[in-house]
Amino acid sequence: MSEGKAKKIRRMDGPPVAGRKGVLRITDSAGAVRSTLHLWPFFACGLCGILCCATIAFGQGAAPEPAIPSGLIGPPRAVQPTHVVRPSPVPPPPPGPALPILTRYNGSYYVIPERSDSTILAIDAVLKRVNLFARGTARNRLNSVNPPCVLVTIQVIDARTVALGTDQWPTWRQQLDGTPIRWRRNHREEYNVSLRLSPQGVLEQRFVGVGGERINRYILSDGGKTLEMEVLVVSPKLPRPIRYTLRFARM
Repeated sequence: MSEGKAKKIRRMDGPPVAGRKGVLRITDSAGAVRSTLHLWPFFACGLCGILCCATIAFGQGAAPEPAIPSGLIGPPRAVQPTHVVRPSPVPPPPPGPALPILTRYNGSYYVIPERSDSTILAIDAVLKRVNLFARGTARNRLNSVNPPCVLVTIQVIDARTVALGTDQWPTWRQQLDGTPIRWRRNHREEYNVSLRLSPQGVLEQRFVGVGGERINRYILSDGGKTLEMEVLVVSPKLPRPIRYTLRFARM
């Protein structure tokens, strides 16, 4: 470089020159280039950050690939639920032979009038406490639905089924678990009739209607020669229940 040019460059690196609007600093062009190269890494880092943000924002809609554990060539399969084998329902066992206490009821029985209570007297004894004007209607009603039975027939089918009937109502094959049978006595009277064997070995037959219910308890006496029918009539219209007993001889 010539001496003139060197002086000129040194002259440009001199102190700042005061101008009209402020101080004007004369810089070297080579120094400006060196300053720009010194700031280039910061611009490069900023550009990389912008590119990374754009890449992440663009890929948000795609589901990430599942991580594959080491040693596997593909993602693990979902665990399948264990198939549960349910046993088929077992049908109930057939009814076994009837109990000896139940088979004793087998037979037909005929009423013994002289050893039986009067149904009319039993009803009148309760109606004495009923209003005089309603007593006649109540007496006719109770006598019609509680006629004295003359004949009783009992047939034990198996340990769970008994056929029982009288001359005043049909003979039904009834389950001893108390399952009711719907019986229409006439166009105005309907009853649910059920039968069960009590723990004491007594057959209990129940008639349930709208106006009340009647319970017949069949008890063997005299070594099985006599059948007693204990009758209980209950109604909310009566001051107290009606009770009487009919006795039958085995035929």
